[in-house]
Amino acid sequence: MNNNIEEILLKNGYRVCSNNIVFPYSDYFYQKCIKDEIGKKYSINLVHYPAHHNFLASWMVELTNNEPHLTFQEHRPKLENEMDLIVIENNCEKFWKTFNCEYCEKFSG
Repeated sequence: MNNNIEEILLKNGYRVCSNNIVFPYSDYFYQKCIKDEIGKKYSINLVHYPAHHNFLASWMVELTNNEPHLTFQEHRPKLENEMDLIVIENNCEKFWKTFNCEYCEKFSG
């Protein structure tokens, strides 16, 4: 794992998960819940797949939302710096808005 990207992800609110039962063939993934003053909007999973045989290491970006239930996935050959992360998060936000998704959970009061 690139220690620089790990530091960037942790600094930006992602938590590391090593359970590859959720994402077969991955070695780890990072997850962040995106929320605002109204509530929880969606989760972003950044899944790392290690190099294997003829395949290079790569990342998959997954946005998940429960209302309506949907998943958006984007495969990326690399995730190397904070600018890559900004592009990913902006794409997820555009997707959420474009499909008029509901909040997963609204904060009360």
